[in-house]
Amino acid sequence: MANVFNTLNGDIRTSVNTPDFPDPPWLHDPTFDPNVRAVLNVPARFRIFDAGVVRAMTRAEADALVPTMASAGRKLASWQRPPMNANG
Repeated sequence: MANVFNTLNGDIRTSVNTPDFPDPPWLHDPTFDPNVRAVLNVPARFRIFDAGVVRAMTRAEADALVPTMASAGRKLASWQRPPMNANG
């Protein structure tokens, strides 16, 4: 059984029968940084194959990929809940 990574869409499958996942686009038993579980916690669109390693994008790489989401995130982070009135 092996772990595989799809270079087209960032999908990761663990403990699979490799003949079911042809190479390309699937990479068989790639190296994960820091490990496969950590990379699985990242949405597929923010995973990349770089210099022989599957890893999560840096914040700068993700912001460059989705600039509108980055600006929306900054707006949401700076938003403050208005004070509640006496009626709740």
